[in-house]
Amino acid sequence: MLTPIDSAVLRDLKRGKVSAFNILVATFESPLFRFFYCRDGNWHLAEELTAETFAQLVTSLSSMRGGTEQLRAYVFSVARHVRSRYLRQSPPQHASIESNIESNIELSWSGETPYDNLTQAETVKQLLRAVSQLDANVRTIILLRFVEGFSIGEIAESLDFPTGTIKSHLHRGKCRLKELLQEMGCE
Repeated sequence: MLTPIDSAVLRDLKRGKVSAFNILVATFESPLFRFFYCRDGNWHLAEELTAETFAQLVTSLSSMRGGTEQLRAYVFSVARHVRSRYLRQSPPQHASIESNIESNIELSWSGETPYDNLTQAETVKQLLRAVSQLDANVRTIILLRFVEGFSIGEIAESLDFPTGTIKSHLHRGKCRLKELLQEMGCE
């Protein structure tokens, strides 16, 4: 987080103050983009859904219940609804997530050698391919937990699932990822 969102900023968000929304965007733009990109592997769609999420937040934050501790879960809950609405209204995409990953991923690394950079980039691509093969709910939970660092409770609140379901999906997802990575020849 670039700027922590405290109760004063949250109060300003609920009142619609532009300066507070600038802080909200600075805080959540990258995590939301990562969430959408890792979920679908489409750079342009991730940009579009991120922007739409902020548009929805402008109108919905005034009715948000709870304090700053619920904000992150609330933002990602809105993001999930934005994505669901998009998928219902859009024709199915024919390109696979793997082809989108190949054509859209832009990686820059600070490895010691060009070989290190290439190895890291290939590892990330293989990991994204493996994640893309997970069930949609499991993929979302894995991304929120391990990419965005959500707690089990925050994931449960964002997705409106019981915590036991989240834990079960995490366990199954990690096991399946391990299998997929072994099949791909990753250690």
